[in-house]
Amino acid sequence: MPRKLLLVAGLLSASPAWADHPAFPDSPKAQQGLAQYDNLELEAALTLLVDAAKDTKLAKEQRALILIYAGMVAMTLPGRGDEAKEHFGEAVDLDPKVKFPPDEASPKIAQALEDVRKAKVPDLTAPVVKPPPDTSFAETGREEPGQSRLPIILAGGGAVVVIAAVVVVLVFALKGNGCAGPSGTGCVDVHPSGARQ
Repeated sequence: MPRKLLLVAGLLSASPAWADHPAFPDSPKAQQGLAQYDNLELEAALTLLVDAAKDTKLAKEQRALILIYAGMVAMTLPGRGDEAKEHFGEAVDLDPKVKFPPDEASPKIAQALEDVRKAKVPDLTAPVVKPPPDTSFAETGREEPGQSRLPIILAGGGAVVVIAAVVVVLVFALKGNGCAGPSGTGCVDVHPSGARQ
């Protein structure tokens, strides 16, 4: 059986009932696209469906639905798989949950839509992996955005204050009679010449 005849037979057996879909818009261009599809004028159907999806007066969900059907038509045309994926991608951008009604598209076409969706929409059930912290700022000595050096400065300043306080206490303790022990015990008098007495 010639390839074109197989293609036509496949289209007739899988012809979608788009007009019966409750969310399918009542757009003149979309309806004309349906009529062209029913007449097997696939290029004309594709052009009309793509034009209908550009109508910003339609809800995003309606435009997305038109685009997945445009993608389905494109996939039935030889060598137009990439174009079909573009239409599916535009549809998912408009409505990430857009899908064909049950039994409306072949498994191959439905899978192509799902593949595009998986590539565009992150899996919200997947665990979020936090990236490791950026250490490039520490290596260059620059301050990381949103970080302050104030805690480090305060800690360093606190250490200086403690050391200064210890020195002051020691100076005053030793200044009294030259020794720090109680009642002079353990003190050694040093003569200005440096000799012990």
